[in-house]
Amino acid sequence: MMRTRVPPLGGLLCFLMGVQAFAHSDGHGPVIPGAGPSGGRLAAVILASESENKDRASPVALAEWKRTAKGVSVAFLDLDRKAVPCPKGAAGIKVILLGKGLPKPVVFSKACANAKVDFEFPQGAQVETVELILPDLGERAEKQVVAFGISPAAS
Repeated sequence: MMRTRVPPLGGLLCFLMGVQAFAHSDGHGPVIPGAGPSGGRLAAVILASESENKDRASPVALAEWKRTAKGVSVAFLDLDRKAVPCPKGAAGIKVILLGKGLPKPVVFSKACANAKVDFEFPQGAQVETVELILPDLGERAEKQVVAFGISPAAS
């Protein structure tokens, strides 16, 4: 009789975790289907304290993002997909650019104006992920985060 060897449970778990990570690399929160009011892609804005919950985190707002000639434009929306103004007196948005071609993350702050922020990538940077740390966009006095993946070929 021929016996087949069953892989150890640890190997199977590593494989399944890898498949899950590959299947959803666009951000911290759940996948948001459809397009935004301006035709851009949508990403969930979640509370910073829930960032480890991945797709189980509850969105508190949305970010609609679009590629520009040299970077990205991001508009902030409520859950009904209507523009959310930036909080008065907000210090700004912390932008973190990540990518295999970057020797280290690129971090800078950008002012938010009219529920929108635009920024350029450093010249020649192979940006794969954009993460934004936001001041409070809603009724909670807590920082929020949004992250989305960008094709490195498009950078």
